[in-house]
Amino acid sequence: MDRPERRFYFLLAGHLGMTVEQLLATVSSAELSEWMAYYRFEPFGEDWKQTSYVCSMLGNTAGGKKGGGRFTPEDFLPAKRPTAKPVRQSPEEMLTIFRAIASRQSATAGKQKAGA
Repeated sequence: MDRPERRFYFLLAGHLGMTVEQLLATVSSAELSEWMAYYRFEPFGEDWKQTSYVCSMLGNTAGGKKGGGRFTPEDFLPAKRPTAKPVRQSPEEMLTIFRAIASRQSATAGKQKAGA
């Protein structure tokens, strides 16, 4: 995003439970400026990031990492998983999978009927 205020609009809209379009239609420019000023003193959203700072401070207060070294907030953020490339399946492979699922469903339904 080239315009940093847009990122803030998304953050505030999520915080208030509305879309950016709704936010901009209902909140005045003056109120947006107040929200931006408030955010500088009391950040909201980004809970993982805020918690990671507390965790790193506590970890360092308790002696830091085993074997030496200090914790950083990044040590406590969830890892970003690489996105796996989708595996292309042939129609035959899809049909085989579908049949296996259907077979399990039939077997489960049959057991439930027998026990009823």
